[in-house]
Amino acid sequence: MDQENLSGKKLAWLALRSVDGIGPVSARRLIDAFGSPEAALRAGPALLRRVEGLSARQVDSFASHGWLEEARQEWSKLRDLGAEISTPDDSDYPARLREIPDPPLVLTRRGAFLPRDAAAVAIVGARRASPFGLSLAEQFGRELAAMGFTVVSGLARGIDAAAHRGAVSAGGRTIGVLGCGIDVVYPREHGPLLAAVAAHGAVVTELPCGTPPDPANFPQRNRIISGLSMGVVVVEAAPDSGSLITARLALEQGREVFAVPGRPGMPLSKGPHALIRQGAVLVESASEVADALRPQAEGVTLHASPPRPPATVSLTPAERGVYASLSADPKHIDRVSAELGRPIREVAPILTMLEMKGAVRQMDGKRFVSLPVIPAGETGSS
Repeated sequence: MDQENLSGKKLAWLALRSVDGIGPVSARRLIDAFGSPEAALRAGPALLRRVEGLSARQVDSFASHGWLEEARQEWSKLRDLGAEISTPDDSDYPARLREIPDPPLVLTRRGAFLPRDAAAVAIVGARRASPFGLSLAEQFGRELAAMGFTVVSGLARGIDAAAHRGAVSAGGRTIGVLGCGIDVVYPREHGPLLAAVAAHGAVVTELPCGTPPDPANFPQRNRIISGLSMGVVVVEAAPDSGSLITARLALEQGREVFAVPGRPGMPLSKGPHALIRQGAVLVESASEVADALRPQAEGVTLHASPPRPPATVSLTPAERGVYASLSADPKHIDRVSAELGRPIREVAPILTMLEMKGAVRQMDGKRFVSLPVIPAGETGSS
């Protein structure tokens, strides 16, 4: 195979990833043996068999050459999507990620990596988080981003999404790591959030276009989340949570692990409490995380940032009434309707408008919680 067929180093990395059975660890062995993906792809069976740890099946996979066409197709799809790729050869490939034992061969991204992303902090936790946990994750994300840290998470429902939203609301940097192809929106309702994260940082994946969000993808995704970061903060997690996998991977990669304590006896407190018993750093505020990680953030300008005061939101009398009936505890729309003595057909559009104004958030099962805002007067119907 010649260089013309590979059309450059990026396509060579895509081709190496496309060889059946070749993952990050075996690819590193090949690069160590041959010096580059192009050289590894050109090597014949005799040379490949000399690579320690490479199986006969993996050697045979190079013979088909179907991986070259697969790489070309992927290249074409990425070009059509306007997505970019970063490989270990590229200067923008995150340095911390390059240091882990199994760095991704290819990172497909929307958005861009910046040098300041070296000061990254991951925030992870439960998908079915409590309103308190969601509020806390959003606060951590907002305050860390306001201090200059890049907030990393997995773009999942719950804590991940709250952390990303917090960083975006602060106008800071955030990176979302997918467990599917760059062209797959998962969860389906996160399309606007993915766009916001890409605009304020990057959405990245190591998986080819069209890859569905299979459960087996997420442990591998988690190593990228921790690998990009100086430390991982766990906010609410069950004992068997994927967030604890991320924490374990972080420890293996030499990263700091922080845990936010929860209410005793609550299922989602068990994960963080177990981590604390195992030696994770107990934290109750973003500033504690920042203080612990500042010494590692060489070359990145960080600054102290006081908590941002609640936003002032203009509400009509009707909206103020509905807002006042809500709290941090989820309340079903039927109960809101009954307490206010107003039919659901009147309450539902008011709740929708409050959600658009950032004053309430809808949880599962048509339940709503209020968000910390300062209601301001506005003329309108009551």
